[in-house]
Parts: sequence; structure tokens; C-alpha cells
Amino acid sequence: MKKILFVTHTISMGGGAEKVLNTLIDELKEDYQIDVLEWLEDTACPFWERDKNVNYLGSIAYTDRKASSLGKFIFLNRLKHKFWVITNTFFPGLMHHLFIKDKYDYEISFNYLYTSALVNHSWNHKSKKINWIHSSIDDLYERGHKYNLKYILYRFIQHRAFLKSNAIVAISKRTHDSIIHFQSDVKDRVYDIYNGYNFDDIIKQSQIHSVDNTCTFRLISLGRLSNVKNVILQLEAIELLRARNIEVELLILGEGEQKGIIEEYATRNHRIKILGFRSNPYPYIAASDGLIITSFSEGFPTIAVEAMALGKPVISTPVAGTEELITKDTGIIVNWNAEDVASGIKKLMSSYYDSDTIKQHVSQYTKERWAENVKCLLNSLDDGK
Repeated sequence: MKKILFVTHTISMGGGAEKVLNTLIDELKEDYQIDVLEWLEDTACPFWERDKNVNYLGSIAYTDRKASSLGKFIFLNRLKHKFWVITNTFFPGLMHHLFIKDKYDYEISFNYLYTSALVNHSWNHKSKKINWIHSSIDDLYERGHKYNLKYILYRFIQHRAFLKSNAIVAISKRTHDSIIHFQSDVKDRVYDIYNGYNFDDIIKQSQIHSVDNTCTFRLISLGRLSNVKNVILQLEAIELLRARNIEVELLILGEGEQKGIIEEYATRNHRIKILGFRSNPYPYIAASDGLIITSFSEGFPTIAVEAMALGKPVISTPVAGTEELITKDTGIIVNWNAEDVASGIKKLMSSYYDSDTIKQHVSQYTKERWAENVKCLLNSLDDGK
């Protein structure tokens, strides 16, 4: 049985990429021995070894929350994390020797930058190295980052990793285009493989318990409460609508560094409800009228596919994946400003969306088709294609 190593930024924070990796592992575990190494371990959704063919190798570093739960000093934890980041940046081969002891047929970086550097400097020269990119990498060459020392270093790390890779997986058209823009000489190594989802499980989980409905139009927002997810823009749009006597309820599921700021908004508007992290968000999605995403960057938003699988329209900023997912029949794309988001919400409220049409639009993204595409890629690498 061939062996796969997944090196991922995190698999324990409970986000979209983590769900995707767990689904992929479940689809591949009958045919491959799978090991998982996590860069940053959290407490939200710990990884579990559900099969004899799946092995968790642990993590390189801890989030503050994980460190606190283990009784470690936060300052020392951050210092240790920075030490490993610096070591990985300048001596990735040494990092590989320290943390990866076994030999694998395939070594897969399930993210870019740190994990890419680690995998593509493997001491095992016979393994096939794969970079799995989950978002557009436009941030590496944005105008404001062109002469920023940190981003110059980031670009160097990723250029070097791509050159050493056997394959680069893009999960959306935007991701594909950003990779080619960043490094055109690797275009022959880029494979488009869209994520797959367990639709039966999503529907089943959505029926486990009910969530009270109200007469107010309800939007749901899910994900990490961080700057890149830009949830504050949603709050600003809700406030604009409220000033125009248009009431909208917003359920926010997630944790993160911006939670305090968001809680301040909630004290001024009882329609904004912060529910924290939920391991099963699907009953809340099912009880909502639509999903809202205002991120600055996404790869192929898992939560959008999950909401659409439950027949819900999506209002989103133009992140990667929206080209494939959002049409006039499935939702609305808005710009990154409160006025446009407010107008989009108002339009969503007054429009009719057929839930069966929405479900049908994402029905192609099955986990079975996805697993077959991944296996085909692995086989083609073995054949030297």
C-alpha cells in the first residue's frame, strides 16, 4: 500500500480547508496509508485517527488557545512558533529531518508558504511532491507588498517550492490564474481539481436539531473572525440597512481575534447574534434565508457549497470560487464596501431563489468524483506524465 504524507497549516481549527482535508482522507484511506503533520494545532476540532491506515504525527507549533489549554506560557509559545518559522524559512531541509522521519510515495503540502517549503525540501528525493493551493495567491504580489521585505521573502519561499514540485493543484479558476501569474514557468505542472463534499452528511447533520425561526430576514456568517474574513463589513452593511428601517438578523458562527470588536456591534443591535464556534453549523444554515461572505480572500469557499447544498442563496464578495458558484439563480456578488453589501442584501431579500436549482448547481462537487480525480493525478505522477 502506497503512503501519503499531508502537511497542512492546520486541521484542528474547524475551518473549510480542514473539512475538505478530512473528507479527502476518508475517501483515500482504503487505498493508501495516510499520515498527517499539522503546522499549527488548535483545540476547536482536534484531529482523530479514525482508521488503522490514518496516523496523526502531531504538530510543529500551537495556537495560543492550545498552548493555554496545556498550561504553557503564551509568550514562550509565540517565541517557539517564530523560531520554527525562521528555521523553516532558511533551513527547510533541516525542518524536514526534524519532523518527518518516514519515507512516503507522495508528500503533499495542503497549503502554501511554510508547508510548501517543508514538503519541497524533503530528504526523500524519490517521493512525489505536490503543492495543494487553497486560495488565490494574489497577496504575494499585490502592489503594496512589492517592496515589503516580508513578502519578498514569501515570494522567494514559494518560487523555490513551486520549482521543486512535481504537481501543483488549483481548486478554482481564480487559484489557477493566480499561480500562473505568480510563476508562469510552472504552468505545465498545474492541475485543476475542485474540492468534493459529503452532501448526504451535510443534509443529515442539518436535521439533527432545529433552530428557532423568526419573522425577520436572517443571514448567517460562518468562519474565523479574522481580518481576512472581513466580518466587520457585514456589520456595517447591517447598520446601514437598520438606519433605513430595514431589519436583518445576522447569526455569526466562529471564533477569532476580532471577536471583541464584533461583540461591541452586537451590544448596539440585538439582531446581531454571536454564537461562537459550532462543530455542526448546518441546522443554523438550514434555518437561515441566506449565507453572507465578505472575505478579502478565499480559495473555493467550502461554506458556500455547504449552504447551497441546503438550498440557500449566497451573497459574497468576488473571491475565488464565486465565478463557478454564483449565478443570477444562486446568489449575488457584491463589492468590498458597506453600501454595495447593503444593496446586495436588500436585493436578496426581495428576490426569489429556487432551492432545488441551487442544490443542483453544486451537485457536481461530490466527494467520490473528487477522490477519483486525485487518484488519477497520483497515478499519472507515478507514470511520469
